[in-house]
Amino acid sequence: MASVWTALVIGNSRLHWAEFSGDRLQKTWDAPHANQDQPQLQHELWIASVVPSQNQFWQADPRAHWLSLEQVPLQGMYPTFGIDRALALWGAIQTVGSPVLVVDAGTALTFTNIVMGQEEGIAVRIVVQINLDPISIFFNR
Repeated sequence: MASVWTALVIGNSRLHWAEFSGDRLQKTWDAPHANQDQPQLQHELWIASVVPSQNQFWQADPRAHWLSLEQVPLQGMYPTFGIDRALALWGAIQTVGSPVLVVDAGTALTFTNIVMGQEEGIAVRIVVQINLDPISIFFNR
């Protein structure tokens, strides 16, 4: 039987959860940021966070494993490059290969181009209106 584990990405505006059985995704869900101690999970928890103030809710959990930017095998990342973006890039490379363009529509709309593990270019736009056309945002800088 494959081991069950949970992934948590602590984003700027909410928590992104995923449950796995071995390497197979079972389910995903989002939740608001934590505002009190979280219950301990019954299995391993892998955490990537871009919001340090949220980390306190899981730091005491003995099953929690923290991912850092240094653990993602990509070159050319600067110290403030978000772990969430780095993991999305690494996952895209593992899934479809390189080169790849990753678009993330979170708190900010980001486009990151990567070639052979080296980040090549980034465009970031803050999304201030829900009905903005992402293509025109990128090309009309």
